[in-house]
Amino acid sequence: MNELSWIILGITLGIIASILDPRLSEGGILGGMFVGTVGAFIGGVVANLLLEGNIITSHPVAVVLAGAGAISLLLIRKAERYF
Repeated sequence: MNELSWIILGITLGIIASILDPRLSEGGILGGMFVGTVGAFIGGVVANLLLEGNIITSHPVAVVLAGAGAISLLLIRKAERYF
């Protein structure tokens, strides 16, 4: 269930980011959804590694860090367009 929450969070943040800044990714909303989902999954896995838990258990901090990972990856994607 935890991975599903990461995916939903990543998709949601990707859609919101793409609507707020259409220049965020060249792939439009679908590109934003993909980047957000990948970032959320990376953030969630890192959170579980730091919390010494397994991926199956649901931990609120893991969901928060998954959101932070999604936002970070979306911002990195936006910043790389300028370099």
